[in-house]
Amino acid sequence: MILVRILEDVLGSLVGWKKKEEDCKRAEHKTFLTVDHIQKSENDRNAGSKHDLPITGQYTGTFEASSELICLGIQSLLQFKFEFLNGQDLISSDNILQDDLTRPFETAEEEASLLHFPKERLNLPFYIFGFAFRWGFLFPLRSCFMAFALVFLIVSSGICVIVNAKMKYFRYCGITFAKLFNLSTGLIVSFHDMRNRPRFPGVAVANHLSANDVMTIYSGCEYDGVGYTITGQSHGGFVKYLYKYGGKLTPLLLVDRACDKNRNALKQAIVEYTKSKDENSYPVLLFPEGYCSNNKTVLQFRKAIFDGQTAIYPIAMKQNSRFGDAFWSEDTYMPYLIRTMTSWCTILDVYYLPAMYKETTENEEQFAKRVQHAIAAKLSMDALPFDGKLKSEKERMKYKEKLQMSLYSRKFAYQTVLVIAATLAIVSVVAIFITFPIFYTYFARIKMEMMNEMKFCKKSAENVFNFVNEVEYFDPKRETILDISQCQPKTERSFLLE
Repeated sequence: MILVRILEDVLGSLVGWKKKEEDCKRAEHKTFLTVDHIQKSENDRNAGSKHDLPITGQYTGTFEASSELICLGIQSLLQFKFEFLNGQDLISSDNILQDDLTRPFETAEEEASLLHFPKERLNLPFYIFGFAFRWGFLFPLRSCFMAFALVFLIVSSGICVIVNAKMKYFRYCGITFAKLFNLSTGLIVSFHDMRNRPRFPGVAVANHLSANDVMTIYSGCEYDGVGYTITGQSHGGFVKYLYKYGGKLTPLLLVDRACDKNRNALKQAIVEYTKSKDENSYPVLLFPEGYCSNNKTVLQFRKAIFDGQTAIYPIAMKQNSRFGDAFWSEDTYMPYLIRTMTSWCTILDVYYLPAMYKETTENEEQFAKRVQHAIAAKLSMDALPFDGKLKSEKERMKYKEKLQMSLYSRKFAYQTVLVIAATLAIVSVVAIFITFPIFYTYFARIKMEMMNEMKFCKKSAENVFNFVNEVEYFDPKRETILDISQCQPKTERSFLLE
């Protein structure tokens, strides 16, 4: 590592790369459209810390990213100049550096890289010298190492199988081939916290950069320790022969991503393998992201093997892409291999994290998310809530159809609601116009009958009053007939007594 630091300082001084202060200040104000980044900002604000990100808790929900939201085209939003008003703060498209959808798969040119064409003409002679050195000296030398590594793999695997060698000789040849392969690709790897190395039974999970990750992690095994049971995607060409002969030296489980039955069979095979008590068995090495990323984020982990039946050993890999990028961004493997062999070198740091176990209150998805966040926290990266399915053209078409169906269903539901509301309004108006005359006539008739009853009662009362005034009153004691108007009215009590 000391030689790497010296090489970095020398080449950096020759190229003359230097970060400008204004670029650094401008980068500090750039923000990523990331859920974890926004939540960290919110936590810092709630804790009273000073933070420059213009995001408040009131509008954090606006930026909540989920797999459904991203699948429905958050990238299309960035094509327009949109602004989000946040009280006194403002976030615009100029302040957003990247979006989560494309960030894991971009191969953007870095300022510190020594492989790209220089922007300043003064550095052009040094770039030409470096280009000639890499292609004229390093590439032929590493090609010789690669040829030797392949010959060693074929011969050693054949001999071990023919003589039925012990497991330690298989492991020795596998680790030696991994180190020779790393030498031919210019890999400089440093292992940290080796006390946490995976043990059997268990499953080792790691973030994924390229197909070379298998050799990178396998080269960290001890000769008198344990190796790995390799799992991977079925490939063709050069990788196919690596798996073919490498599978002779270490257990190998391949899966076809396009076949659901094959994936389910692989999961069952891993579960049964981890339950075996064979002393010669190795922990399973798995990349739950499923896709290679550029080591700037950690993609969502697939929950297939996080059922809690065995221990999970997280492995975090972080690269320094200044001298060479380990991210496999090419469509096929050979162009990627040539690019790594013609770079200055590839620097990786591998961190072994303590074993993790599923808690009783967790399901598979929650456990997988917890392991993903543990690796992301170790690497100081963001853990994204989606995987690399959108990188596939087939998956993009599938999500496009899903988007169209979602938009169509929403439009259809909106139109249905409008039609129902309009129908109810029309029916209500028609009902009012039809029933209003009926109710008006009914109440008018009732009012007329009540008026007639009141007139009849009033007239009857007047007749009774007139009749009473005309009636003569006979007093038997006096035997006289008196006018009732001259008589005193009797009380109710006196009337009852009589």
